[in-house]
Amino acid sequence: MTRRLLKLYSDGARLTLAEKLTRLMSVIAMFFISVILGICVLMFITLGVGRLLTEHMADYWSFFIIGGFYILLIVALYIFRKPLLTNPLARFLSALIVSPPKSVEEDE
Repeated sequence: MTRRLLKLYSDGARLTLAEKLTRLMSVIAMFFISVILGICVLMFITLGVGRLLTEHMADYWSFFIIGGFYILLIVALYIFRKPLLTNPLARFLSALIVSPPKSVEEDE
């Protein structure tokens, strides 16, 4: 009886681990796909804005302005990294790892 109970607990733990790893891997995959697509979109927007600005000023100044904008964006992300990056990531991982146990009524 005890051996069967331990086997059931270990099977449940393996299934829970598999579910959590699957969710984590799917989030990681979606993140990388979103980053790659976001970089492509950002590249085209940057080129478009650069071409638009070259109509009103010299080529090199328009791209310096765009570069300065990206430097300001990086500085802002660095300053606000805790509320923008660290806290949401910590919340997601803690919710994934420490999920509340399901009651019997929820399973049915």
